[in-house]
Amino acid sequence: MKKLFLLVLIVSAVTMSCRKDFNDKQQDSVKTMSDMEIGDSFNWKTTKDYVFNLSGPTKDFVQINSVEGDTYYKALLYPGKEHAAKVTVPSYVKKVELQYLNQRVTVLLDADKINYSFNQ
Repeated sequence: MKKLFLLVLIVSAVTMSCRKDFNDKQQDSVKTMSDMEIGDSFNWKTTKDYVFNLSGPTKDFVQINSVEGDTYYKALLYPGKEHAAKVTVPSYVKKVELQYLNQRVTVLLDADKINYSFNQ
């Protein structure tokens, strides 16, 4: 009987503590999406475009990857020719990894145009 009473007490305490208190003033101020006030400086875009100008000494594939390993772009580089690529990445991404031959280079996305030349 004591175990049942203790169980009921614990369950009722947990369910009563999960109640959320809302501020009535906050609920009354915004009722529809058009009631929301959003500043003019707010950027609605969730992606950002970058132009990569890449070159390498031999004919081989280059990849532009996230630091987690997701591939954003893949192309074939030719020696003596610069390859231009427009790549769209999520706006929260601040760096990418370039992979060419046995090289892996982390590049900061601090400009709209990124120039990189691979060495042998």
